[in-house]
Amino acid sequence: MRDPTMAIQETKSRAWGRRSLLIVALGVLTLAAVLAVVVLSAPSSGLDRATQLARDPKRFETGREAGETLVEISGLLADAASPCTDRAPRCAVLLEAAAFAQVLAARALRCTAPGRAEARRKITAVLDDVRAGRLLTLPELPLC
Repeated sequence: MRDPTMAIQETKSRAWGRRSLLIVALGVLTLAAVLAVVVLSAPSSGLDRATQLARDPKRFETGREAGETLVEISGLLADAASPCTDRAPRCAVLLEAAAFAQVLAARALRCTAPGRAEARRKITAVLDDVRAGRLLTLPELPLC
């Protein structure tokens, strides 16, 4: 005959083992979900990140923030063009957009809110043209 105390301990031990396995499985699933969200929400290219920055109005609240954001956009576009080894139109368009963002950054430093909003609209339009593969017709700089 089996000792009832042993049977209770074995049952508790099995239950604890199942709970531990369940906790580990939930931890792994949670980690996988967090990684999926991070990977899926991260921009896949410099152009994606530049567009994300340009569409964020909080990045244009002051002249300094607008200027820094536009310089960051310029760097992302230049980096996106850096692997180019030929004179492909896409590379030229990326570099033109990077140069425009750099000039726009200098202008935006002195802009009031309406001028910064206009700068944001203009860089967003340029990035949309780059994404669509259109040759750029660079807009006028905002009047600040």
